[in-house]
Amino acid sequence: MSAVNPRLRVQKVRSLQGERLARPHSSRHRSSEPSSRRRSNRIYQRIAATLHLDSEDRAVECPATILDLSQHGVRVMTAESFRPGRTLRIDFSYKGKTYPLRARVVWVSAELGLEFLD
Repeated sequence: MSAVNPRLRVQKVRSLQGERLARPHSSRHRSSEPSSRRRSNRIYQRIAATLHLDSEDRAVECPATILDLSQHGVRVMTAESFRPGRTLRIDFSYKGKTYPLRARVVWVSAELGLEFLD
């Protein structure tokens, strides 16, 4: 292996459209979980999104920001609070394509972990 600064290593990740992307590898984006536990690679990019909730008497739209995404789900930041198990629809555009996807809240902290159901 060459003597290249490890912070400048390039990690390949797959986009939702199956093409290969390259991004600088940074400890800032490392998960505390080993990558072997991940079902798919993450794309670390802020993307505007809208969460759609169906309430008993009305439909609610909440603005959100995707922090990272994979083919199985997203990590989002929103001002609204949610409980694990809640289903919703998330709409976002990525590389010129619009994705309206059903998702389930898997975990909650200062952010939300959503798993795609579609």
